[in-house]
Amino acid sequence: LTDADILADHRPDIKYPVCSSTESNYFVLNDLVVSNSLQAEKALVKAKLSGMKYVSLKIKCERTLFRSCMNKVIDAAVKCNVISGNTCSYSFNQEQQTVSFSIL
Repeated sequence: LTDADILADHRPDIKYPVCSSTESNYFVLNDLVVSNSLQAEKALVKAKLSGMKYVSLKIKCERTLFRSCMNKVIDAAVKCNVISGNTCSYSFNQEQQTVSFSIL
């Protein structure tokens, strides 16, 4: 995690070296960073086709718009049949700007 990511919901007691690289970030490595519905659909379909039962996406948007962006990602998940529009299981972390789904 970068300093910006970790400082969103953690406060270290000691000073650590600066970390700004995303080279080894789970979401970046697995192409799970999305900034629009089309990217979300692609990532969700790819996860479903690969047999994943659970997937987390990192939503790249302004923090103040996270809920709106998350709702668009949830709509994309319903649209591409990754989750049901009637019943679904998902969780989110607003500070880390992630949303996680149990895949149908």
